[in-house]
Amino acid sequence: MKAFFLIAIAFAVIYTISTVRKYIEYKKLSPTDIVALTEDNKSIRYICGVFLFFMIITSGIAFREAYNQGLVIKNELLELILTLFFFAVLYIPLSSKTKVSNIGIYRNANLIYWKNVVAIDFLKPDLKGRLRVRILYKNNYNKQMTIEIVFKKKMDEYNAFKELADKNIIPIKETKKKKNNK
Repeated sequence: MKAFFLIAIAFAVIYTISTVRKYIEYKKLSPTDIVALTEDNKSIRYICGVFLFFMIITSGIAFREAYNQGLVIKNELLELILTLFFFAVLYIPLSSKTKVSNIGIYRNANLIYWKNVVAIDFLKPDLKGRLRVRILYKNNYNKQMTIEIVFKKKMDEYNAFKELADKNIIPIKETKKKKNNK
């Protein structure tokens, strides 16, 4: 169990450092945030918040019971505090809103540059009236990936995103025509 705990702490430290490093790199590019999407990743943000709250409550109860019985050992206390700390730190990037800027789309500590976007599909609204956009892009390893972004019913965010996408993305059909004409 101790080995698993140490591996989990090492993973959390590495993830936290890489997330902070990516955020600093993103801010160095001095992006102009056009839209911060409130509906995108809403369920993940909610689940992470509930899970973090649950972890804090159960850890507090466990610590109180151990303290009342006189079983608190310094190592166990340190493990408990570190676990809570890393859950809180890991929650921060997952709880942040997706940002669309002049540079690209910043979602869950990953930046998708506009130049890497291959195609954008504007899907029909779902039953709740939310608008979905599927984005096909190339990641750092030149592998094509897909993400789906969700917009609220109000059209301000959607229209701002569509305008920015039209300005920065060349549709696939036009690029194919240019290749055939050569």
